[in-house]
Amino acid sequence: MRLRDRAQIWRQQKYNNSCAWDCFSMLLAARGVKTTAREIVGSSHVPYQLRLHPKDHRLSAGMLVQSDSSVGLALERFGFRLGSRRAATIPEYIALAKKTLGNTDAFVTNLKRPDSLPGRHAVVMTELQDSRFMGLDPDCRLDRSKNYNYSDVEETVALNFREEDLVQAASGEKGFVPLIGVLSPSTPQEPVFPSLQDVFRISNDALKFYSSQTKDLDFKNGDSLDAVYSMIKPIVLDLRTAIEIRDEFLNHKSKTASFLNEFEREILSFRELVRGGRVVPDKTANRLSILLKESYIILEEHFSFSAFLKGGHYARQN
Repeated sequence: MRLRDRAQIWRQQKYNNSCAWDCFSMLLAARGVKTTAREIVGSSHVPYQLRLHPKDHRLSAGMLVQSDSSVGLALERFGFRLGSRRAATIPEYIALAKKTLGNTDAFVTNLKRPDSLPGRHAVVMTELQDSRFMGLDPDCRLDRSKNYNYSDVEETVALNFREEDLVQAASGEKGFVPLIGVLSPSTPQEPVFPSLQDVFRISNDALKFYSSQTKDLDFKNGDSLDAVYSMIKPIVLDLRTAIEIRDEFLNHKSKTASFLNEFEREILSFRELVRGGRVVPDKTANRLSILLKESYIILEEHFSFSAFLKGGHYARQN
């Protein structure tokens, strides 16, 4: 299958940190399934997850860090699963990209963000054409309050990499090599129930780590900014996005999303004070300490498997 008409599969990113799920919706569109990140995340059994980064003891949250198995819980209802492969080196990554596109399989991968912006961003590579890697960016740079036609933003979102350009975009610090994720038809799986239990278990393990590492934070001390970014920010900003998408899909607003919205406002205010070299007022520090303690209780309830079942969400999806 050739994907020259990329206008048919491009999806615009509408939420913070939802680029991976926008890319999944593009991969599904390439397979003839029309959907959006909102529908995928909102209709999944567990559209959020909190994970402990295995190597450097940081937290990751939201939709970007899902494992193949938990992504599968979301994609299974569409008849597909995700298979991710990571090459050992960038040259092997390029060879794998060529092979995948040569088999006419579009794939999702995460590259450096454009214009020297920090972090990485999920994109879809659609084909190898005249020795150039062609693809689509859901585009975190567009105004998310607007709905764009592909023809109006093609120059911004259409990717056209020479091999050396893709090498540069894929390369990361300390030898990081990005994943290549490909969709394939799903086969009959084991019952969903045990998989859901495992997702909640992983989240609760990470939540315990979050509590143990942040309980003694002194927000009057600017040194706490590192802990805010490695421990609190992924929960307050990234996880909130996933919960808001689910709430929007289900047409209700949960107390968890509302709480995290308030927590985010205080975190951003704290960040600006510290970055500006200003003294953090006692009122701000005390408020952050209160919100932090409340977050333990609210998130523990949020990640309660029994509460999840009592809420009927699992039953509604089945």
